[in-house]
This record gives sequence, C-alpha cells and structure tokens, in this order.
Amino acid sequence: MTFDTTISLDVIIALVVIFGAVWRLDGKINDLRNELDGKFSEFRKELRDDNAALREELTGDYAALREQLKGDNAALREELTGDYATLCEQLKGDNTALREELKGDYAALREELKGDNATLREELKGDNAALREELKGDNAALREELKGDYNALRQELKTEIADTRDELKGEIRRVETQVQRVETKVDDGLQRLARLEGRFEGREERLEAEREADAS
Repeated sequence: MTFDTTISLDVIIALVVIFGAVWRLDGKINDLRNELDGKFSEFRKELRDDNAALREELTGDYAALREQLKGDNAALREELTGDYATLCEQLKGDNTALREELKGDYAALREELKGDNATLREELKGDNAALREELKGDNAALREELKGDYNALRQELKTEIADTRDELKGEIRRVETQVQRVETKVDDGLQRLARLEGRFEGREERLEAEREADAS
C-alpha cells in the first residue's frame, strides 16, 4: 500500500492563510493585553488618589464632629446638672410632705387597730367561754358513751374468753382421749411383739436342737 506524499497548492495556501491569521490574532491579543494593563494601572492610581482625598476629607469631618460633640456634651452636662439639682430639691419637698402624711395615716391606723383589737379580744373571750362550755358538755357525753362502750366491750370479751376456754377444755379432753387410745394401741402392739419374739425364739431353739440331732 502506497501513500500520496504530494501536497496540493490549495492546501499550502490554506495553511499560509491560517498561520497569517493566527499571527495577526496573537498580535491583537498582545495589544489588547497591553492596553488593559495600562488602563488597570491608571484605574489603580485613580483609586489611590481618591482614597487619599477621602481620608483627608473624613479626617477633617471627624475632627469637626468631635469638637461639635464636645460642645454639645458640655452644654448637655450643664443642663442636666441644673435639672438634677432642681429634681433633688423637688424630691426633698415631696419626701417631707409624704413623711408627714404617712405619720398622720400611721397614727390614725394605729388607733383604729387598737379599737379593733379590743373588740376582737372581747369577742374571742365570749367565743372561748361558749366553746369551753360546749366542749365540757361534749366531753361529758363522750365520756358516758365511752363508758357504755367499754362495759359492753368488756362483757363481750369476757363471754368470748369463756367460750374460748370451754372450747380449749373440750379440745384438751379430746386430745387426752386420743392419746390414751394411742397408748393402749401401743401397749397392745408391744405385747403382740413380745409374744411373737417368744414364739420366734422357741422355733429357733427347736431348729437348733434338730440340727444337732441330725449332726449326731
């Protein structure tokens, strides 16, 4: 397989045109970059100058505002000092009048409370006497009622104790009867066991005699 290594004139012209266009475009880009760098330098210089001018202007305004505030503060301090002194004098007079008024009210209230306390003390004395008499009657009635309940309860307990004592006596008698029956059965069993042991011993003696007879 072979390749055609010949390049046509049209291709060469196209390449030359492309290279020329690229070269011109690089030149324009460099010119535009240089122009932008110059404008940026000028803009930065303008900003520096504007900042310096603004700093000078603000410094002057701050100094003027500070002086103005000093004057306003001094005038306000003088005004407030006068108002404070006036207010203190006014409060002194108001406090004196209020103190005198409260003294009168306190004295009147104290006299009123004395009368109310005396009346209340008399009322409480009467109520205490009536309550004491009422409690005496209630205590006497309660004492009599408790006596009756105590006697009735005591009689009821006596009856229950007597019934319980009779029941226990009957139980004891039944238990004693059962014990006697058991003892009787035990005696009968022992007697039977003794008879069986005697019979067993007799049989052993006979068997022993028979063995000796057979051996001889």
